[in-house]
Amino acid sequence: MPQFFLNKRLILLLVSIIILVALIGFSLKDRNELTWSEQFLKDTTGFVQLIFHKPAQLVAGFFENVNDIRNTYKENKLLKERLEEYVSLEAQVQTLKKENERLRALLNKKESLRDFVPIQATVIGRNPDRWQETVIVNKGQQHGVKKDMAVITPEGLVGKVQHAAQFTSTIQLLSASDQKNRISAYVQGKENV
Repeated sequence: MPQFFLNKRLILLLVSIIILVALIGFSLKDRNELTWSEQFLKDTTGFVQLIFHKPAQLVAGFFENVNDIRNTYKENKLLKERLEEYVSLEAQVQTLKKENERLRALLNKKESLRDFVPIQATVIGRNPDRWQETVIVNKGQQHGVKKDMAVITPEGLVGKVQHAAQFTSTIQLLSASDQKNRISAYVQGKENV
């Protein structure tokens, strides 16, 4: 008798595995519609997930909001400190501007290197020839660029405008070997140069 039940269980297990593999194969096929059992299973699991998702989302959102409030408080404190620094710096800048204007008036100096409106440009090309060190920028006569204008960067003078077209300009760099492209300079200071 135990032998019969053992064989029955084995047969039942094999039939179950075959049915399971058949169902898996059936569900893996590309179909446009779901079976009623798949729809029921998906809807049921979706509903259960929705029940657990909403409270979990609310709890997570609550802790996220508390953390955001904490971060906002720290940022606000830091920004207030920086604002005080900026107010102090603004006052110093105004004082220095007034002093600078007063000193210029004493020197009766009308024109200066600071009395110009810069035209910001981007390098769009460079001459690969080492004999002519030139670059092309994306500003031209339409933007107010003229021949022989100085070209500067935050680090200092880099060249002059060699040619100005309507929308582009060719800049001759100071590093060029052209003898006409030289500048005179006077070095001030006690440091070794």
